[in-house]
Amino acid sequence: MTRSLCWALMLTAAAWAEPGVTLLYNSRDPGQAKLSRQARQLLYRLREANGLNQVELSISSADWADPSVAARWQREFALTGKELPALAVVRRQGNRISLDNLVRHYGSAPQAVEGAFQCLALQAPNLVKQARLRTGISISSEPAGARVVVDGQESGTTPCDIDLKPGHHSLEVQQPNHQLVRREINLEMGQMIRQQVQLLAQGSYLRIESGGIPLSISLDGAAAVPTPALLDVKAGAHHYRAWAPGHYATEGDVNVPPEQLTSVQITLVPARLRVALGTFQAQGYTGYNTRSSGSGAYYHTWQEPYEIYINANPIKDKLRGALSQYDLIDQNPDCIISVQIYSDKDHIQGQATLTDAQGRVRQTVQSQRDMPFLSFDEQGSAQKRAEEVTDDLLGQLLPVLNQFQPQAETAPPDRQAQVKIETSSP
Repeated sequence: MTRSLCWALMLTAAAWAEPGVTLLYNSRDPGQAKLSRQARQLLYRLREANGLNQVELSISSADWADPSVAARWQREFALTGKELPALAVVRRQGNRISLDNLVRHYGSAPQAVEGAFQCLALQAPNLVKQARLRTGISISSEPAGARVVVDGQESGTTPCDIDLKPGHHSLEVQQPNHQLVRREINLEMGQMIRQQVQLLAQGSYLRIESGGIPLSISLDGAAAVPTPALLDVKAGAHHYRAWAPGHYATEGDVNVPPEQLTSVQITLVPARLRVALGTFQAQGYTGYNTRSSGSGAYYHTWQEPYEIYINANPIKDKLRGALSQYDLIDQNPDCIISVQIYSDKDHIQGQATLTDAQGRVRQTVQSQRDMPFLSFDEQGSAQKRAEEVTDDLLGQLLPVLNQFQPQAETAPPDRQAQVKIETSSP
């Protein structure tokens, strides 16, 4: 009669059990049945954590295994007598775990469940991932790397698993320049709660202005917007680039505090045309004086040569002085000026050629001055006329130079843009 009643109770419990889980109770011992019911809940959690849906977890009374078999398990796996009852059932019935005997030995449902899974791990190590009954939270966040504070204590950085005691806990997830996330959780024994946290960036305002010259500004590589501009941005570090026609571009970083208005005042420096002096030639000439001597049959006439030189240095200084409003450089110029001055006994002639950075001729100008006839100071007259020709060439060339657009690249160190940053309440 007692045996029939026991089988009836066993079949009834199995009928409403979860698929793949056999629940058998020993109804003759109420205290033992209570512990078995508690162990059942813990078994569910361990089974879910390990993905062992096809493994039957049996809570039942079971006989001890054959003593010789128990001795072999104890000898080969160095197990204590507390694990042997479950091992006997696993050995005899396959992937079935008996908890009643373990509960009886341990007197604790959690320890019995963990012992049972340790036994199963020996039989099927490829199936069991978590043989220890864990209580805590598994937390991840977007973006990752956030600080996790549990009950006021620093507990890790997302993603992370945190073991906690059963009961109530306060959880905080913190990320610089993001809104704080607070949650309250209640944990039961063997419960591992998964938390996915979406962190929202704190809002801030960024105002960009220029000193009277409209600029184009790009923030973090985005499309350019004109100034003045008021931008709704995320708190944190941002990279800007600003430019305007005829000015040197500038770029830099600005840190925008959360819930604040950050004002950036940018004053760009006008770009200067970069001019290079190319070929320069200043040539004098060779003159001849007629000489004679003797008389009658002994009278001789011959040509005596003389040299007139033009000093190139004063002419170069004149060129550099006239071009001082531009940047005189040798590498990567916007344009190149080449000058040739040559003379004979009657004229001083000059030619200046302006080419762009690609070597295309943009302008050619010429000038000429007469040399005075039989000057008492031909050397000085040639130098003076050469400098007059240079002035004339420059007078024709400078208006053309002013039509060139300089390449507005990053300013040289001595001509950086002025940037002023202030933070205030919005």
